[in-house]
Amino acid sequence: MATNRATAGPWLTRIGTSLVLLALLGYAVYTMIATSSEFAVGYYGGVGVFFALLLVIFRFAGRWGAFGTVIRAGSILLALLKIITLLTHRPPV
Repeated sequence: MATNRATAGPWLTRIGTSLVLLALLGYAVYTMIATSSEFAVGYYGGVGVFFALLLVIFRFAGRWGAFGTVIRAGSILLALLKIITLLTHRPPV
């Protein structure tokens, strides 16, 4: 039994998905500019990069024996300090 599928379906789906994502990106940029929250966006982006790098260092330090244990403890301490900083000194929105 042959099924009749529309040949226009996949590319219409991709175009629709692209339009929705473009609209979401435009809305995000508009709200960032309209509320002047560039500092907050950059701050939280920097926090994300900080934790990503800290996670990479934490993962690789496990292979370094006793020195790696010291590095991992330092990574945990830095993460706790960053969390405390985020809780006590939030950027203005």
